[in-house]
Amino acid sequence: MRRILFAFLIILPTSLFAQDVMDGELWKSHWKKDIKPWWVDQSANGEPFGNFPTSRELTGAPVYGEQYIRMVSRQVYTYAMGYQLTGDEILLEYAQKGINWLTENARDDAEGFKGYYAILDGQGNSIGADKSSQDQAYAVIGYAAMHHITGENRYAKPVDEMREFVFDGAFWDPLNNSPYDALTEDLTTPVEFKSKGLDSVSVLDHLNAYLMLYYNSLPNGNKRDKVFNEISTLGDLVYERFYKDGIFWNTQLNRTDWNGDHVDIGHSIKSYWLLERIGQELKAQGKDPKQFLAIQANALEMLQASPNEYGAYGQRFSGAHDALTDHRAAWWVHSELDQYAALRLKDSADIVAPILEKSGLFWFNFVDTGREVRGIRDGVKFDGSLWGDDDSWTSKQFSWKSGYHETERALWLYLMMNEHQNRSSTLYYALSPNQFSKRLLENSLKPYIFNGDIVDINILNKIKGTSRYKVAITYRNIN
Repeated sequence: MRRILFAFLIILPTSLFAQDVMDGELWKSHWKKDIKPWWVDQSANGEPFGNFPTSRELTGAPVYGEQYIRMVSRQVYTYAMGYQLTGDEILLEYAQKGINWLTENARDDAEGFKGYYAILDGQGNSIGADKSSQDQAYAVIGYAAMHHITGENRYAKPVDEMREFVFDGAFWDPLNNSPYDALTEDLTTPVEFKSKGLDSVSVLDHLNAYLMLYYNSLPNGNKRDKVFNEISTLGDLVYERFYKDGIFWNTQLNRTDWNGDHVDIGHSIKSYWLLERIGQELKAQGKDPKQFLAIQANALEMLQASPNEYGAYGQRFSGAHDALTDHRAAWWVHSELDQYAALRLKDSADIVAPILEKSGLFWFNFVDTGREVRGIRDGVKFDGSLWGDDDSWTSKQFSWKSGYHETERALWLYLMMNEHQNRSSTLYYALSPNQFSKRLLENSLKPYIFNGDIVDINILNKIKGTSRYKVAITYRNIN
């Protein structure tokens, strides 16, 4: 035991031991100090500004090539929710640059709306890639985030177009009663995604990317009810098509291949927390929460089985839902697991708090402290050491690594940790006087995907170059 503890102390920066990882304010400070510098560096801007590069070297240098639309939109989310967390107005300018570029280049709408291109070349031209359901979902994550903090219809419209496209349009498979995994770019032919059978992410990521946040930003009424019906439809699919023996499997067909794409703890835990949120909303509406709340005991078992002695989480299963292993720690798996653990602080603190204390310390091994432009990096071993540190590596930004997970984690832990310590939380919105009055009366100014009581409102300065004002809203009883 002494040898293990000694290794743990060596790996983690000594400065961390003066910090309380259960303090919500730490995670706001962490976003400002460790995450924001990477995303506001000039190298993140793209050419033109808003055509955010999909990949960058560890130094920040852009690696130009194929541009993934999902990653541009995730970067917009990073700026929008970074603003919500910190109130830094420059982040809104960056988010709008990305929105402008997406609107002008990423939409396939010359002959009516046909979704978003998947991959463009460096000049903004489509390379003809198939359109996956997952990519379509993340194409609008940035719009949903900007709608959440502004309430403006210009950001709601693209989300509504995607909803119609998926549930009532070309992307709904009437024979399977689900979204298609993928279609050819012209939408004429279904394409299998990564494995045979409907893939979980083809369903899951519409919930995750935009529907949950969009729903929570809408006033009560027919539209909000319709969005929740869509959420419930997908929630049912997640549970009925992919859940068995505590695992959310990768396809509706696979129950044996533990090495299949998306058969991992990250996707399982994300499925659990999304169903937990849906179940809680059903319960609040006086409806049957189905099995969504009952199965959360299995998620706690999985969470308890996940960390090693250093606080690093496993990623892959090794033949059972509570047997987790891998050769590396993954930043996105840590995000999903820490978020779920923080969500359960309200009812299972005795179980999850010790896990969060260890994993919270381990998380700082993902911070690249060795370079002027910090950021959250991939390539960390279970013991906190690195697989390597070559400047040319794209470990902080690549085709599936943007600021989305790390920003959501920081925001989520800020809110949940403050609630656990009986403290208030302040979030920032960017609202015109009309939107402020309207949303206050509608009760649509809610803390992220959660509910909470507004205890203080401060209308601050007018945001430069806009008709909006920075509005700081303080919440208690976030749940």
